[in-house]
Amino acid sequence: MAFDWHEPVVIIPTFAAWTGALVGLLRWSLQRNIKDVEASITEAADKASTAVIELHSLRDAFQRSIKEMDKELVGRCSGHNGRLTDAELKVERIGAEIRNLPQHRHLQEVGERISKLHGEIHEVAGSLKAVARSVDLINEFLINQGGKK
Repeated sequence: MAFDWHEPVVIIPTFAAWTGALVGLLRWSLQRNIKDVEASITEAADKASTAVIELHSLRDAFQRSIKEMDKELVGRCSGHNGRLTDAELKVERIGAEIRNLPQHRHLQEVGERISKLHGEIHEVAGSLKAVARSVDLINEFLINQGGKK
């Protein structure tokens, strides 16, 4: 008895056996891959939960650090604020004094008046010298004449 490979009686069971073997092989491969994927997912989930815990810990530490820095800055800045307020008040006082200073034209007027007074004082000084000389001469005359009587 010879087999003819083209006969449906031979082809169908062979095809069914071949298909069954392929399906079994695919199932085995998929189950193995599914187990690997499940293990990877479980590992990734563990890593993610660990990362979330670390993230919360870091966030808390960061917030504590920020609070400590705020306290330190407030402590450092409080002294500066007082000195800054004092400096601002001094600057305002100096500004008011500068605004109340005489202007250039006022100083020029005072200079002109001083120059005029300087000239007048020289005139008065000259006149006083002349008067002093006259008084000296009168005294000398009186001293000289007073002894002749």
